Amino acid sequence: MLLDGRRFTAEVALEIQGNRVTGRRRRATFGGNCDLVNGTLARDGVTVTGVWNCNHPEGRRQGCFVARIVCDGQRGGSKLSGKCRLVQVLTPGQRYAGTFTIVINLTEQNGNLTGAGTWSNGARSNFIGTVRNGEVILNRVDSGGFRGSFRGRVTGNGTRLEGTGSNDPSSPGGNTAAYTWTASRL
Repeated sequence: MLLDGRRFTAEVALEIQGNRVTGRRRRATFGGNCDLVNGTLARDGVTVTGVWNCNHPEGRRQGCFVARIVCDGQRGGSKLSGKCRLVQVLTPGQRYAGTFTIVINLTEQNGNLTGAGTWSNGARSNFIGTVRNGEVILNRVDSGGFRGSFRGRVTGNGTRLEGTGSNDPSSPGGNTAAYTWTASRL
C-alpha cells in the first residue's frame, strides 16, 4: 500500500550478502522496471533501505526507499522456520563424548529464534536466540535447568546452520563440554 492509499504490487528478487542488498523489481502495477543499488539490510533482518534506478514510462527515475521484506505472508521470508534436525558432536576425550541429535520445531521471526524438542538421550530442551547478518546465537535450556550455548552462522542458501558451542558448567548438571553442531531443515 502506498502512502496515497493505492495498492502496489511487483515481483521483486533480492540478493543479500551480509548486509548488502541488490535486487530487481519487475511486473510492477505501475512505475516500470527497477534495479536496487546501494541497498542495506538493517540489523532486524527485514528492513531494507537503498536507492532504486527505474525505467519509468515517463523517463528514467531514481528514488530512495525504505521497505520490509515479506515473503509468503511472513515477515523476513525465513528459510529457517520449520522442523530441523540439530546434530551436536562432542569430540573423544571429553566427558559425555559422542553425537547427540534433536528435532526442533524452529521459528524465526524478525531475527528472533525459538524452538523446542527432545534430544536422543531423552533431555527436553527449549531454545531461544537470534540471527543477525548471517550470525546465529541459540541458547538451550533443558527442563531440569541445564544450559548450553550454540554460536554459528547461516549456510546452505539460508537453510542450514553450523557452528560451535559449549555447556554452562554453572547450570544444574552442567559441565565444560565444547562441541560442533549443524542444523538442517527436514
